Amino acid sequence: MKKTLSECNCLYLRWITSRTIGMYDKYLAPIGITVQQYTILRHISSLSPITVTDLAAILQFERSTISRNIKVLTDKQLVTYTNLKGRAKQLELTEVGEEILSAANIGWDKAQKEFADKLGTERMKQWNELLTCLLEE
Repeated sequence: MKKTLSECNCLYLRWITSRTIGMYDKYLAPIGITVQQYTILRHISSLSPITVTDLAAILQFERSTISRNIKVLTDKQLVTYTNLKGRAKQLELTEVGEEILSAANIGWDKAQKEFADKLGTERMKQWNELLTCLLEE
C-alpha cells in the first residue's frame, strides 16, 4: 500500500516547524533578528562567557550553524569574542546585544502567546507532553 505525503509524520513536523519559525520570525523581524539568532543571544546572555563549541553542544545545533549565526551577530555588533580559553575564544553579548535581546524578548513573548492561544490551554499541555515524549532518549 502506497502512503501519501500527508501520512508522513516527518513531513508534518517539517510543516509545523516551518510555520512556527515563520510566526516567531514575524515578531522578531522589526528588531532585525531571527528566532534562531534570538535563541543564540538568549543563551549567550545567560551562559557567557561561552565558546561556540560549548554553545552548539548545549543547543544541539551543528557547530557550523552556530558559527554562521555568530558571524551575523558579530557583524551587527551584538556579540563579541572575549577571554581566550586556551585556543578557543569565548562569546559575550555587547551592550547593544543586551538591548536588542531585551527588545526581542517582547516579540518572543508575543509569539509564545500566539502559539499558546492557537492551541488553547488543554492542547498546549498535551503538546508539551508529546514533545517531552519525543525528546526522550
